[in-house]
Amino acid sequence: MSEQLQQMQEILQKSLIKIKKLEVELAQAKENTAVSNEPIAIIGTGVRLANNITSTKKLWDLLIAQKDTFTKIPEDRFNVDEIYSPDTSIPGKTVARYGAFLNNDVRTFDADFFGMPPREAKSVDPLQRMILEVVYEALENAGIPSDSLKGTNTGIYIALGNSDYIQARFRSGNLETVDVYDTTGIPFGTACGRVSYLYDFKGTSFALDAACASSILAVHLAKEDLNKHTIDTAIVASANLLLTPEPFVGLSKLGSLTPGNTCNAFANDASGYVRGEGCGVVVLKRLSNAEKDNDNIAAIIKGSAVKHNGRSNGFTAPNPEIQVETIKEALKDAGLTSNDIGYVEAHGIGNRFTDALEIQAIHEGYSGRKQPIYVGSVKANIGHLEAGTGMPMLFKVIEILQHQKIPAQINIQTLNEDVEWNKINAKVSTETFDWNGEKPLRAAINLSGYSGTNVHMIFEAPPRKPASNEIQAPYHFILSAKNTIALKNTAQKYLNEKDWLENSLTEICYTLQKGRNQFDYSISILANTHQDILEGLNDFIDNISSDKYVLSSPELERNKEVAFLFTGQGAQYFGMCKEYYNTFDVFKNAVDACDETLKKHLPYSIKDVLWSEAIPDKNLVHQTKFTQPALFVVEYAMSQLWRSMGIRPAALIGHSIGEITALTIAGAIALQDALKLVIARAALMNSLPQNEGGMASVFCSEEDLMPFLQNSPIDLAAVNSIKNCTIAGKKEDIAPFIEKLRTQHIKAVALNVSHAFHSRLMEPMLEKFTAFAQQISFKQPTIPVISNLSGKELQKEELNAAYFAQHIRQAIQFSKGIEYLQQDMQIDIYVEVGPNPVLINLAKQTNTNTNALWLSSAKRDDNDVQHFHQTLQQLCAAGIKINWDIFYLQKKINRVALPTYGWNRKVYWENPVRQSFGIKQHSLGNNDKPKEIKKISTAHNESLIANKPIATRETLLAYMQIEAAKVLGLEAGQKVDINKTYREQGFDSMMSGEFLSLMEKHIGSELKMEVIHQYNTPKDLHQYLIDTYYGGGAIDTTQAITMADIMFNQEMEYEHAGEWHEIKPEDGALLRWFKKLDKKLPSVKN
Repeated sequence: MSEQLQQMQEILQKSLIKIKKLEVELAQAKENTAVSNEPIAIIGTGVRLANNITSTKKLWDLLIAQKDTFTKIPEDRFNVDEIYSPDTSIPGKTVARYGAFLNNDVRTFDADFFGMPPREAKSVDPLQRMILEVVYEALENAGIPSDSLKGTNTGIYIALGNSDYIQARFRSGNLETVDVYDTTGIPFGTACGRVSYLYDFKGTSFALDAACASSILAVHLAKEDLNKHTIDTAIVASANLLLTPEPFVGLSKLGSLTPGNTCNAFANDASGYVRGEGCGVVVLKRLSNAEKDNDNIAAIIKGSAVKHNGRSNGFTAPNPEIQVETIKEALKDAGLTSNDIGYVEAHGIGNRFTDALEIQAIHEGYSGRKQPIYVGSVKANIGHLEAGTGMPMLFKVIEILQHQKIPAQINIQTLNEDVEWNKINAKVSTETFDWNGEKPLRAAINLSGYSGTNVHMIFEAPPRKPASNEIQAPYHFILSAKNTIALKNTAQKYLNEKDWLENSLTEICYTLQKGRNQFDYSISILANTHQDILEGLNDFIDNISSDKYVLSSPELERNKEVAFLFTGQGAQYFGMCKEYYNTFDVFKNAVDACDETLKKHLPYSIKDVLWSEAIPDKNLVHQTKFTQPALFVVEYAMSQLWRSMGIRPAALIGHSIGEITALTIAGAIALQDALKLVIARAALMNSLPQNEGGMASVFCSEEDLMPFLQNSPIDLAAVNSIKNCTIAGKKEDIAPFIEKLRTQHIKAVALNVSHAFHSRLMEPMLEKFTAFAQQISFKQPTIPVISNLSGKELQKEELNAAYFAQHIRQAIQFSKGIEYLQQDMQIDIYVEVGPNPVLINLAKQTNTNTNALWLSSAKRDDNDVQHFHQTLQQLCAAGIKINWDIFYLQKKINRVALPTYGWNRKVYWENPVRQSFGIKQHSLGNNDKPKEIKKISTAHNESLIANKPIATRETLLAYMQIEAAKVLGLEAGQKVDINKTYREQGFDSMMSGEFLSLMEKHIGSELKMEVIHQYNTPKDLHQYLIDTYYGGGAIDTTQAITMADIMFNQEMEYEHAGEWHEIKPEDGALLRWFKKLDKKLPSVKN
């Protein structure tokens, strides 16, 4: 019994120890998961306000100028005179005739940028469309490519309060106009999801509405999630548009709107607010992350608090006690006292009663201050954006902290007499003054929504960033866009706006290289001064062909793989690539590494042979024993530089000694072994009798040359191109051979060489060389290397001492190698890695690819650095992704605010104003009319399937294009690309199902959804349908595509009838026209 008791005691002791350990672990876990309260950095802003205010700086300019943005409600919104009355008791009338309206056409949107088909774009609320664009602008302002955030924990917080556009179709009263995309295009819940979906963000995503407090509440919630580490980046957006009269009427009844054309916040004659529209976006990060990433910090969020009025004096009435509590909780959250804040951007809507209550609440919330606290309201300048009103307030605070000035509050003749100004610390200034408070300066925003939500948020000025380091000229200024029009629009913004020119060229180009998405359409300017950029942009805008800029050519559809061509002996010269060594660390380090090995085997440093003025003979570089190591070193270092820049070759080819460099870059030979092999090769060649042999360049094809070489002492040394060969032999035999060719009208030129390379005169050295090469080990090349002997890709089993001996003796098949690169590997871009462009000139003679791009790394008598940058510019324009980081190693460069993307917008619009208001509408023609997609019932489908198919082999593709255009909602002149996937052109699952349903009537058979997933381009789907339902075989698509265009445009003319008028292929006139066309059009096979 005692033994059992002892065992139980031991078990209990172990259990207690285990419990204690678990308690400790639990406490540690709670500590680790506790929410931090780190300050949050605002690192980017997107601004779109009335009066063409597209940046916080432009807003500041308006504030300093003490102006507002109010105009009479435009007639293209609605005719306000029809519904205006100073008497608010009259039903259906508004006292307000003014607002702050955006300058840009709110009907327009760049749907192509977001891959949104016209049909869907027309159904999406312009609020949501505007947010999509301004989010992108905010990320550009932050210097963050949106592509870099794909798949990341980026949270989206969207504040919206009212949708006027819902009346366009979804609640137009006409049920027949409601489309599937209306159900996803209007609800606010889709606004956040659409941003996350289109940008591929994986973090929190939601929309909220807390009336006027919405946007700052959204910032507060984003701040909380950042501190919980549930997201790493937050994007907060809000927008407001004034499209219909109903809100004006309702807010007039509420007594909110002023009958005048000014908002007199805090003034004794305040009579209400002026409505405003616009969009604001901020990008947020935890301060520690922003500092680590060297982000531009516009302001720091120190703390915030949110409270609701509860059951107060009335649903829309403010509760000053709760406002005071909210202020005090925000101070506590920020770890600050009332003396630490110097300015409050107040709600200040221009209502005497609510303004007075707010001023008093600010006074009490910041009680105990030693100095006055200043108060202002931006609504006097840009109106009340309602759910979005917090954004311009935040933008104003950012600028106040930056400029350390408090701008005048406009429209005040006499301060609100309901406030005892002489008894409180809260002050409103009608003059702009310098803010000389204790550093860092701190300001706050106070908001109270009419639904009872109160938000108070405290901000701090960021520390000044140190100046950027600088790099050497030239600088790569690169703009890119998704199409030519957007590219020109972007370039024009840089010409229209001048503030960006205040930044250094290093900062400007760094921001464009690292802080922007890179698209297919681009302009690149190699600049030494700001003026170089302006001149290049002006020439581009004016369509002047100029060497001041380089444009990309995406229409060429080049393969973006690159081949390196390594130059052979004969291209060398004293001083070659010296500026490479002086300028680029990667090149310098590679040369130095090679030189350390070569010093053990050569009497001079290879750097002295190349560049030193102190060596006794500058012609050493032309002696074979120095020439080949010198070329190897320069080309090896040059290729290392190109690769460090992100130019990763897909294939390599060398000419003679250049092939050893290629194999070294491919990893087939270790660098130390390669250097030894080159030295041995060069030394053994150099040991052969000097000036015994000679070589000549012959300007004809191998086929034409070979008959002359039969039974001749002359050898074929190289086939350089289809028009150029090299011969080698004894000098005494070369001269008469050249003369013999001349008599047959074949040009040949003797070459200044020391030996007859790649000829029988090399045979005496081969035994020794083979013995040496047997000591070298070889590996499988990691990059395809094209053999000089076969003109095909080299394999590891071929790499042995015998191969390299034959490489010295046999003819170089360079022309075959170029043919292999073009025809077998489909390479379109070629970079010669050598001191002079020899190989690309030869390769161009063999070239059969009109889209091929031929580039060189250096050229004798050219500035090395400028030549390198020009080639890099061409590679960038060709779509090669450049590693710009190599220019900025160990340098700290600040990203700077630059003009943003130049949207290529088109009109996507349904007028949301009910016609009973007597509205003067836009003259939009047919573009604004909804396209109805005729729905096919199941029974009807079955009936159609039983009948003879409508489409024939010849017309099937035309019908496919027509139906796809219908589903996408394309206009006349727009086309479905047969080579692009349906998804790329805007199809989603709903559109795919609808398209297949429409196509069933044309083929007389049911089509499953997986068909469009497997055959996902019109071209592929067309061939599948031909193979499955029309007997298979090739089809001439030229007529079908033309027929589709004509049929679609003619159907547009019948839109007013409410049905799609299908032009039947039996129509005699159309078929007769096609028979005539058939004789003129070339045949294009599928």
